[in-house]
Amino acid sequence: MLKSILILNWRCPKNPLSGGAEKVTLEHAKAWVMNGFEVYWLSGGYKGSKKEEFIDGVHIYRYGSPIFIYFLIFSFI
Repeated sequence: MLKSILILNWRCPKNPLSGGAEKVTLEHAKAWVMNGFEVYWLSGGYKGSKKEEFIDGVHIYRYGSPIFIYFLIFSFI
């Protein structure tokens, strides 16, 4: 059985405004990846951001504004 974790956070680790919360969350996500989980991080975009990328094995998806991502949750579950 594939184990997946979905992280909802208004910022991703590469967002210029990200801070300690994103750093700590990324460390948790990296540990989950190392333990066999697929980890998806859904966040809002920022100017010049890619829509999708991998950071340390974590699937990062950026859509719209930081608040908009909470309306997209149902398309991911």
